[in-house]
Amino acid sequence: MNSEEKYALIEKYLSKELEGDALESFEAQLQTDPELKEELVLHRQLSETLKGEKVHELRNVLKEVNENWEAPATTPDATKVVHFNFRRILSMAAAVALLLIAYHWFFNNNLSSQEIYASNFEPYVMVFDQRSGQASEVPTLDQAIDLYHNQDFGTSADAFEKILAEDPENMIYIFYTANARLANQEADKAIASFKKIIKANDVSFVEQSRWYLALAYLQKEDKESAKSWLEKIQNGQFKYKEAQDILSNL
Repeated sequence: MNSEEKYALIEKYLSKELEGDALESFEAQLQTDPELKEELVLHRQLSETLKGEKVHELRNVLKEVNENWEAPATTPDATKVVHFNFRRILSMAAAVALLLIAYHWFFNNNLSSQEIYASNFEPYVMVFDQRSGQASEVPTLDQAIDLYHNQDFGTSADAFEKILAEDPENMIYIFYTANARLANQEADKAIASFKKIIKANDVSFVEQSRWYLALAYLQKEDKESAKSWLEKIQNGQFKYKEAQDILSNL
């Protein structure tokens, strides 16, 4: 089945024009062909977004241009000359642009808070350099760093908290504990730690904490709180562009 035939079948299926054996055959193929199923879902979503009309218009224009482009020369030595209707080309370009905008709008505006969180969260880079000997006097810190690097975030957070028991106001340890908790899907604990850093106005991590605090609220599906903290990230600060991208989709 070529792409044109596949498209036609999907259109007929969505418009409920397939019946009898043809319908049974198509639905059976859907069960065994993940690519066809994915194309069906995408086509349905785009068709709903554009109410169908622009999708069909785009398809017809593309088909027309493709046929003109592939038209054979009349003689073996003749140079192929293709005359395009530029009004139609402009219409096609507009349809493509609309399709892309609608696709971007539809998917971004239907992302859950968790999906937005997952697509934006990366654990903050570890600033401790064990090779320099910075952590050599605190064996538990060496362990916490190793666990963080190995993405064993829950155990890393536990190790950092053991260090914090001896040095409870150390903002670096608090920050990495919060990061590890957030990476381990423990948003509530992460929120408490990030807020402590922000309240202390620690210059080393206050900007980063605003960003990660917003992500922690997204992890909790609390879009309003996330939006409030994202709006506090100013131009030129840590993750400002990413914050604006998320805000445009909330």
